[in-house]
Amino acid sequence: MSAVYNKTRVLEAHLSTLKTAEMRKLAMLESDDNNRYAVHFAAAHANLEALELLVAADAHIHITDKYHRTAMHYAAMNDVSKIVETVFIAFRT
Repeated sequence: MSAVYNKTRVLEAHLSTLKTAEMRKLAMLESDDNNRYAVHFAAAHANLEALELLVAADAHIHITDKYHRTAMHYAAMNDVSKIVETVFIAFRT
């Protein structure tokens, strides 16, 4: 939810408290009832800083929600070029 409310420092602090990369990945796989994950929320709410943090933490950028949408779908819906660019670069890696 920190991606939704533009609380990137909270997200960063949460991820930094987790000891291993595996624990961080599991934390990033928490979802809501529609299977939307942190990368979806960051892209949907145009939170570039949170999105970059998630990508740097190896978030599953290709993961889909209940409606088969990826972070790229949410980025494109908002038409924020920097968000689309960040997701696109993450998709390529």
